[in-house]
Amino acid sequence: MIRVNTRTLGVLVLGAVFGGIALSAGLGLWKTQNTKEPARIKTGEFAGMPSPGDIRGSYTWADVGKAFNIPVASILTAFGAASATDKANSLEAKYAAMGLPAGSEIGTDSVRLFVALYTGLPHAPEADTILPLSAIAVLRAEGRGDRAAIEAAATRAFPQPSAEAGKTSTAQVAVPPAGGSAQAAATSAPAATALSAGGAAGGAGGTTGAGETHVATAGTVTGKTTFGDLKSWGFDLAAIEALLGGLGKPSETVRDYCAAKGLSFSEMKERLSALAPK
Repeated sequence: MIRVNTRTLGVLVLGAVFGGIALSAGLGLWKTQNTKEPARIKTGEFAGMPSPGDIRGSYTWADVGKAFNIPVASILTAFGAASATDKANSLEAKYAAMGLPAGSEIGTDSVRLFVALYTGLPHAPEADTILPLSAIAVLRAEGRGDRAAIEAAATRAFPQPSAEAGKTSTAQVAVPPAGGSAQAAATSAPAATALSAGGAAGGAGGTTGAGETHVATAGTVTGKTTFGDLKSWGFDLAAIEALLGGLGKPSETVRDYCAAKGLSFSEMKERLSALAPK
């Protein structure tokens, strides 16, 4: 019978432990820290792609963006977050304090749903999972997922847009005669084009300078487009507010508003154009 003293046994045990770790590390199986890499989808057409369902509450927005190739700025806008280092699990308390309807929740599963709709990857959300309206605006502008699914999520989004938002107004602004006042006058002209002078509040167009009249083409966002234009064309004002962080006066151009807010007009123009009523 072979006897092994305590010292020799200790050496053998330590050798086995550290040898196993070294072997695992060499095979890529041993990880000393959480890499925030979601599990891969194993079957179907998306096999090998990262799974939105594996996003954890400990993921930061930077982690989510890197794992799914989504601009972090888009994620921050979608969830009203301030820093890329904030974690997904911060959403539940944040939105609960805002008075979510009973039976609904904005939390980590909302991030999974957003990622799925943004990328087109599969995810079955929990029954009470909803998205903030700001996330819907981002998905409409940038999402590559099923459009019907995005619009279905919009019907449950928080907060819901007001009943008046998005309604198309047929009231247009008439151009006064030369030397006349800039007083707006209602006309029955179709909403396809609208004219205004003097930047009349609530009009579907505005002037861009002394004597220069702005001709607005419905749905086409340019440097001369006003918030009055967007409203008269039937844009979802709540979605615009979520995208821009507010709304300007009807006579204010979107370009001027973006400049005042430090936003890139060229980027916002593309996102607004994607929100145009179909």
